[in-house]
Amino acid sequence: MIEKGRRFFKSNVIFTNGAHVLPDWPDCKFIVSVPGNIATYGELTGRTEAGCAAVKEHASRPNLNVVVAYCITRPNAASIPDFLEEWRETRIKGVYFEFYTASKMENGGLWLDWPERDGIIDMLLRSKKSYGDFIYNKSFELKLMKTASVKSILATCRASEVELSLDPTGNKKSPCHLCPDADCARCGCMLPIWCFYLWRKRLPLLAFAEGVWREIRGL
Repeated sequence: MIEKGRRFFKSNVIFTNGAHVLPDWPDCKFIVSVPGNIATYGELTGRTEAGCAAVKEHASRPNLNVVVAYCITRPNAASIPDFLEEWRETRIKGVYFEFYTASKMENGGLWLDWPERDGIIDMLLRSKKSYGDFIYNKSFELKLMKTASVKSILATCRASEVELSLDPTGNKKSPCHLCPDADCARCGCMLPIWCFYLWRKRLPLLAFAEGVWREIRGL
């Protein structure tokens, strides 16, 4: 379906676990989900070390636009520094971090509490000084993910206004692409951040200024 239809759309994004060779579509963006460094990845997925290496090889294609998505959970939070070192020499565009979203009935488990999340975000902000744009999140996006900002953002989330998400039978998902059981008050998805970004005119200016500063530093 994507092969036939991708030429009709301005943007095509494919989410995948990267287990198979990615098709030769340089006009698409691939988001490859990787849940940790090689040891954690094996523990969480049951993949062998060779299987983990294959995912990295599939993602590291110079002719493709590939970003790795790292969903931060309690089991994989500690492996972020090792993961960044393992992947920094690949040819992916960068790593995008977001947090796991708890279900309404969930207590503990995969979800990290607010102080733990803030500590991880502070670590990512410090790491950007070394890794730069390889940590794909912009600095101000990471700051908006901190408790002081994100709780009010989640309380006024506009995801349902900007997103149409359908299940496999064509029915609309509500309130967004996450299942109805998702606890919106403990959401770790980037969509509420992006919606807030769109509704606040000064934030695109911050993104533009940050991009200009990156170019200046790269000269």
